[in-house]
Amino acid sequence: MGWMTRLLGGSGRSDAQVEAQLVSAVRALPGVSDQDLVLRTDASGGGSLRGYVAVADPDSFERALAALGRVLGRDGARIAVYAVGRLPDGAVVAPTDVGFRSRPSGAELHERYG
Repeated sequence: MGWMTRLLGGSGRSDAQVEAQLVSAVRALPGVSDQDLVLRTDASGGGSLRGYVAVADPDSFERALAALGRVLGRDGARIAVYAVGRLPDGAVVAPTDVGFRSRPSGAELHERYG
């Protein structure tokens, strides 16, 4: 049983399954053209979600954060989200641009969008 399974209340999802659900949720969104998200876990029970989401506009990035929050749920408190949005012109949209601190937790995303 992976740490993510324990973290998410025995949901039965392995770390790989959670990562696949995160990627799938983001890919399905309108305005998302690409993504490179990687879930990393450590022995202490913490982890991070790192990477980027290629989006059409800042609103699409916010929808991606909402999708990540729904997948991680309230129990994602030990997951730091280091994801950014990349716009077509090369500009970057960060979580701070939509009212979060620079590395929000999965639980923070869930609390706002859940």
